[in-house]
Amino acid sequence: MVKETRIGKYSSVKVDLTGLNNLIKSAGSQYVVRVGILGEKPRSAKTSEESDKQKDPPTNAEIGLAHEKGVKSRNLTRRSWLQVPLEDHLPAVFIKEGPKAMTMMLLGQSLQAYEMLKEICEDIVQKGFDTSGYGKWKALELQTLYRKHPRGFSKWTKENNDQILVDTAQLRKSVTSVVVVK
Repeated sequence: MVKETRIGKYSSVKVDLTGLNNLIKSAGSQYVVRVGILGEKPRSAKTSEESDKQKDPPTNAEIGLAHEKGVKSRNLTRRSWLQVPLEDHLPAVFIKEGPKAMTMMLLGQSLQAYEMLKEICEDIVQKGFDTSGYGKWKALELQTLYRKHPRGFSKWTKENNDQILVDTAQLRKSVTSVVVVK
């Protein structure tokens, strides 16, 4: 808000910079959004074979990392479920939602703006599971399809678990997000 005051031949201009000051303060915000497999989630369920060997199965974070980066020694193709979807889709979503976040920051509601960003990020990641990494993941190999459908392809439907990276949905369900103080 700009207010001009005239006193004789002199003028005085007073500018309310509260909104700008709030934005500058928010830009150096004390908050950070974290998205991924956070904290200590339980290990995946043991198979009978693993129980026989008394070997602990990998954690959800270990499974997530293996798929995120790929593992050549295990012939595991990289299927980025976190980094690539966020890099590819967050900018476009933020163009649409950014003005709302900026308004919140101008009003001094930084935490609410970061909470909104957190929800946007988690939604992008979850949609990646529904869309085979937004169409970027390599298709399932025939042996994987046979493993997923041991009774044969006559029972094969979309509901019968032919999604990539979704066997038990444990990895997908372990994805969370949080806003934390730096």
